[in-house]
Amino acid sequence: MSVNVEFSRQVFRYRDASGLTQEQMAELCGISIKYYQRLEMGQVNPGLSIVVHIAKVLNIDLDALKSKDTFVDQTCRRVRERDR
Repeated sequence: MSVNVEFSRQVFRYRDASGLTQEQMAELCGISIKYYQRLEMGQVNPGLSIVVHIAKVLNIDLDALKSKDTFVDQTCRRVRERDR
């Protein structure tokens, strides 16, 4: 699986978990909805500034966009913190 596809899947997972729409994400990241949709489909390689914006909007570390395990770990951590 390509890095771009894995990145796109991670962005989708976090966005979906956050309850944001693609339109909201695009607006919060300062990019067009068309570009954002292509990003989630793995059709574009976003620049570092866009990746940083995505992480900030989703309130996650940049590393969280790299692997499935990190997504699971951070989700579990958030649930534990919420339930305290």
